[in-house]
Amino acid sequence: MPTEAWWATDYHFDWLAGALKTFMTGKGEPERNSDDLIEATQEDVDFVIAAANHLILCEAKAYGAFDSDQYKRKIRRIKRLYGFYEQLKRERESSISVQFDFVFYSPTEPAELKSQSLPWGGFPVHIKLSIPYPRRAVRRCENNESGTPSAKGGFWCCYEIRDPANQS
Repeated sequence: MPTEAWWATDYHFDWLAGALKTFMTGKGEPERNSDDLIEATQEDVDFVIAAANHLILCEAKAYGAFDSDQYKRKIRRIKRLYGFYEQLKRERESSISVQFDFVFYSPTEPAELKSQSLPWGGFPVHIKLSIPYPRRAVRRCENNESGTPSAKGGFWCCYEIRDPANQS
């Protein structure tokens, strides 16, 4: 078990590609953007953990579940990233091996999500996140007295979310 780990939140896929290249080659020279690996978007992974040669990519939802489109986009980017890793390993005849994992957390099991296999084998792991009710969230509101939701409101407030299964 590694004694040290590096971690980051909201880490962009483009940055992951750069970090992986630097880790595998020790260099940052220009690279052909094959397969549009670098999209210049802010698409990210919610939480990244790198420990020794292990890269753990985590997606998390505090409320609700993942939708199919978001899940497909993440898997597509993960497949490209892993393909890039395999290319680096082949081209550089590298003995460096990286173990990848993809985990997603949410309080609700994704109901209509068609699980896709990962390029390194297996499937993403879903871990049910247990957040007790009532929950608190933040929203913009109309004024400082009512707390009435308003997208253009000049105030914000904390509000309570009750368990939808126990609405009485």
